[in-house]
Amino acid sequence: IAFSASGTDAETDANALIGALESSVDGALWTGSPDSYGQISLDVAGLSGGDHQLSLSITDPAGLVDICTVDIYVESCLDADADGYTDCDDDCDDSDADSYPGGVEVADGGELWAMALDPKAEFDGLIAKLAPDAQTRDQVLDNRIYKEISGAVAGAQEFMAVSKLYELEAEGNFDLIVLDTPPSRNALDFLDAPARLSRFFDGRAIQLIMKPATTGLRLAGGGTSLIFSALKRFTGVNLLGDLSDFFAAISGLVDGLMERIRHVGDLLVAEDTVFLIVTTGEKAPLDEARYLADRLKEDGRPLSGLIVNQVSPDHGVTRKSVRSKDAKADLGEDLSKRLAAVVESAASAADRDKAGLDRIVVALEPQRLAVVERLAGEVHDVEGLARIGSELFQPAV
Repeated sequence: IAFSASGTDAETDANALIGALESSVDGALWTGSPDSYGQISLDVAGLSGGDHQLSLSITDPAGLVDICTVDIYVESCLDADADGYTDCDDDCDDSDADSYPGGVEVADGGELWAMALDPKAEFDGLIAKLAPDAQTRDQVLDNRIYKEISGAVAGAQEFMAVSKLYELEAEGNFDLIVLDTPPSRNALDFLDAPARLSRFFDGRAIQLIMKPATTGLRLAGGGTSLIFSALKRFTGVNLLGDLSDFFAAISGLVDGLMERIRHVGDLLVAEDTVFLIVTTGEKAPLDEARYLADRLKEDGRPLSGLIVNQVSPDHGVTRKSVRSKDAKADLGEDLSKRLAAVVESAASAADRDKAGLDRIVVALEPQRLAVVERLAGEVHDVEGLARIGSELFQPAV
């Protein structure tokens, strides 16, 4: 509600006066000073419904007060924050335009964090944390073999994902950690990573190489040494020396690496760890989802939920309805024919997705199922995410 008034004093500048607006129902509403012309303009939101007596007081520096009053009536269903909803529409906070029925609910003080894994940066950071001193850290980071390994995304991705998950879980700052691993083959690589990495570091060959490094590398035959020597002469690269330095440097870091690997391995089989598969209604993604679910089952990791996204909806419009005599009269022959083709294509997609959905549900028997219909346009803002959220968090099917 907009209010305006004027407050002046013959002996005092207007902006040196103190004004206060109070309601007989809601109490103090505003305190401030008029502008240099003595004008007071303000918007008051959140007034209770019913009769109010508003009192505006003006106080000068000497403490003299003048008061004027006005009686108003406020409709109990006023949309005070102009969000399109009143308290009669179950608007729980009519003073906040971001709070309305169906709006995004934000927990007080809650935060949502997102990150994309940078394998090289994470690898470097891990070495810096595990190294006992700056010299060891620099030896590893500057080593040619390390640079090749840490820069090879295919080899470092799962290893660094394991390390980052360990770090985030150990910090204890998050109520929930969601790891997204598209496509499904990447998920399997990650789930297998702890066991695979444990076998690697526990393997006899790697143990021989790392205690000490020079002893292990002497196991290489004379022919191999000749090859390394030839490479050094022609390329200037001392591969044997780089390997020796690399294994010598990381030998002291293995315990820290193994701690992370084993902890994440335990985490992945913990009772409060759940596995969700997100797919679409098309054949190829559904086949991938089924393959992944079967692998999870083989590993003793039951499928906790299935989310089928971008499902084509059945709008209930038929080709016959848009090609009827009345429709052709209203739309014209050409537009009616083109619309019929669109309707037929949409109906075919809806039938295909429904059939695929029925098959995957029977095959996987997920504990929870969420179906999200294809939305018009891309999801690129909070409102779009809220629309998806309303589909995801319906009662279990």
